[in-house]
Amino acid sequence: MYLIRRGPAWLQHLAEQTADFFFPWGTYCVVCGNYIDRSRSYCLCDHCIRHITWGHVEILPESLRNNNFTGPEAELLQEEGGIPLDSIRACMKYGLYERRLIFDLKYNGHTYMARILAQILADRIRSDAEAAGLLEADFIVPVPMHRKKEKKRGFNQAAMVAAYLGGFLGIPVLKDGLERSESTAAQRSIAGGDRLSNLHGAFRAGCGGRLSERIEGRQVILLDDIFTTGATAICCGRVLKDAGAARVDVLTVASGNDGAEGFFLAKEQEIG
Repeated sequence: MYLIRRGPAWLQHLAEQTADFFFPWGTYCVVCGNYIDRSRSYCLCDHCIRHITWGHVEILPESLRNNNFTGPEAELLQEEGGIPLDSIRACMKYGLYERRLIFDLKYNGHTYMARILAQILADRIRSDAEAAGLLEADFIVPVPMHRKKEKKRGFNQAAMVAAYLGGFLGIPVLKDGLERSESTAAQRSIAGGDRLSNLHGAFRAGCGGRLSERIEGRQVILLDDIFTTGATAICCGRVLKDAGAARVDVLTVASGNDGAEGFFLAKEQEIG
């Protein structure tokens, strides 16, 4: 399957069709593998859906300054102009079951998960009146991967989810809106207090150097899978704001940030 994911589009499509034939869509829970029927939301069984902390999760941009960046990191943040993000939203808190949901796409190569995650994101926006402004966004821009890492993995999971989300919401996607110019150490291997420095200068404007022509004065949704300290979003958001974006709203599947707050569904309440 790894070679197929790196092959031409027609071969990838054939592989997905074959997988759907042998493993029918909506037949098994995408987290635990238990049998389900097609009525289950997001291809999740009752057990798994109740162990995910769903909700209208929000992180106030200014709270990042005090909660995640101190010392040299705080100084770097101030030198670069502060927090270049207008809002930060997620669909769930980051935990064991949430990690399985995301990692199945990210590291196990189950690309069908991109559509499920995109549906979760779309439902999150549509069900929260305070997030209604995101429906007016002009573009969705996924967080990029370095070309070498993307070639090795075979895809950029954020770009795949963005493509589906754009289709669900009718918002154009700038897949190449941002480029990762440096291959840095994985953020999960870096202490929280050093993540901003690790990514400093790692991103640049894309669209063949014509990003400003596309997004100047526009509202942009910056899409990623997980939001933790906010270092990645801050570095990407700064490039977008420097290119003239009037507003940058971060949207992610899950958040592990200590400042995450908002409305959370009760464990016994079903989704859908």
